[in-house]
Amino acid sequence: MRTNLSLSRAMATLRDIQNRLKSVKNISKITQSMKMIASTKLVRAQRLREQSGLFATATHSFLDHVALQPASTTRPYRVVLAMSSDKGLCGSIHSGLARYLRASTPSVKEASVGIVSLGAKIKPQLERVLAGNHALAFWSVSRQGIDFSEVLDVCDDVLRYAAGAEIDVALVYNEFKSMLVFNTVCRPLVTSPSDVLDARDAGMYDMDKDEVENFVQYSMAVRVYDALCEGAAAEMSTRRVAMENATKNAGEIITRLTMKYNRQRQACITSELVDIITGASVL
Repeated sequence: MRTNLSLSRAMATLRDIQNRLKSVKNISKITQSMKMIASTKLVRAQRLREQSGLFATATHSFLDHVALQPASTTRPYRVVLAMSSDKGLCGSIHSGLARYLRASTPSVKEASVGIVSLGAKIKPQLERVLAGNHALAFWSVSRQGIDFSEVLDVCDDVLRYAAGAEIDVALVYNEFKSMLVFNTVCRPLVTSPSDVLDARDAGMYDMDKDEVENFVQYSMAVRVYDALCEGAAAEMSTRRVAMENATKNAGEIITRLTMKYNRQRQACITSELVDIITGASVL
């Protein structure tokens, strides 16, 4: 009776190990598929990042040519755009952005800065640590691909949030460096036409206020679009690395569970053989 009970317990343990082994194998297949998908999307994101960088570089070169002084050196920021995304499983890309903003919390609160979040993942973190400064939230901006028309709508809402005043806006986003490296950076945005008109070398160009205002709005949209492209490339690279590590960890777990299952199964077989031999000797 005791032997049969121990065998049933051993068989139950074998079934548990077998079920867990099957579950880990299924997870490994999922993570491997997600790694392949992230690799494919990363190539597309890098191509889009290179294309958007051409327009951002053009606006940079003009502002540098007129010797525009960054507003951050003369007055504090009034609005901070925190650029994230709607999907997870991509390492520390969202939490790193939240830590960057949390590290600047004292200066943000002193300046009464309004934080505008782009992405569903960064929104709850900002509401938890910077609830008093979180002013606007956007999500599903890049769910079906980054669309410039949606970026224009976001910029219009940000400027409308400022009630038509000339504000200083900072852009906080993840900048893609390599397959394994990304940096969280803060870049100023030019939103005031008077800053461009009052630049040191602005007299070299024949510009009226309406043209400069249109250029400033276009420049802001291009910078936000470029930041979204940078963030998308950084997200795909970190997701690829995260899924690769998850697949590797699942393989190690499968190896340990397989060894444990074989040892337990061998122990059951040995116990049954001992019972058979003992019974035969008694007879």
